[in-house]
Amino acid sequence: PLTAPPTDQSPISVSPTPPLSPTTIAPTSTPPGALYYDGFERGTFPSDSEWSVAGDGLWELSSERATSGVFSIKSPMLIDADDTPTKNANVTLSTNPTWDDGTLYYSVLAGVNMPFDDLLVYVDGELRVQLTGMTEFQVEKIELGPGPHTITWSYKSNPNQVDDFPPLPSGRIGSVFI
Repeated sequence: PLTAPPTDQSPISVSPTPPLSPTTIAPTSTPPGALYYDGFERGTFPSDSEWSVAGDGLWELSSERATSGVFSIKSPMLIDADDTPTKNANVTLSTNPTWDDGTLYYSVLAGVNMPFDDLLVYVDGELRVQLTGMTEFQVEKIELGPGPHTITWSYKSNPNQVDDFPPLPSGRIGSVFI
């Protein structure tokens, strides 16, 4: 889920496009103090106006793993033992141009392992963080200035363009959950 709790600076505030009816697929509640929250429980991703997906595979709504509620979004499977070309799948959150500055918090499980795959997080096209080797969800944060921003989580398979992979490790390869 994505939240923006109040900070010493002006917090992020957004009014996401409401669903046609005020229903959710699973129980959810806004965390105390949060001014914006998207736990994907409405089941409308990726058709929400603030989200977009692009690349060689598309992120999708998933009930496989979630940090709260029932749903998260999951990266596509881009890697296998016989397929070494570099592939990419992006999910982007576009913020409202009227937002003040603040902190964006998000929960992520980046079950990726170099050299096989990687998760990069960009703000307005600038790399902010590289995440790898997680086995559980953790909370990350991004400081944002006022105005519109694009936050892109970019899942990449074979980011170093390796011609021949070593044997794939056991466990989860190629799964990122937000």
